[in-house]
Amino acid sequence: MQTVFACDSQDLSSMSDMQLANRLTKELIVDLNIQEGYGLCYFLNVSPCYYNYLAVWRWVMAWVESDNAQAFSAGSYDDVYHEIRADFIKQFPVRSL
Repeated sequence: MQTVFACDSQDLSSMSDMQLANRLTKELIVDLNIQEGYGLCYFLNVSPCYYNYLAVWRWVMAWVESDNAQAFSAGSYDDVYHEIRADFIKQFPVRSL
């Protein structure tokens, strides 16, 4: 799967944490078709005052500032995006039939 807001690894190394969080958040929202509203904050362990888009941004920002992103700082943007996407999806319970 190709990322929506692709950039090369040179851009990744020159991006601030805020720029990276903004880009990753926008891409997650588009890629996963996240809707407006409330409720995601409970799965993402962020304050319940956040609506979905801001809850995703807050979670992504915490991820970028953590050691998770440090391990991928030498990789490409696509590598970082796929890792954060996988971590994001793990935040939600698996539906059993």
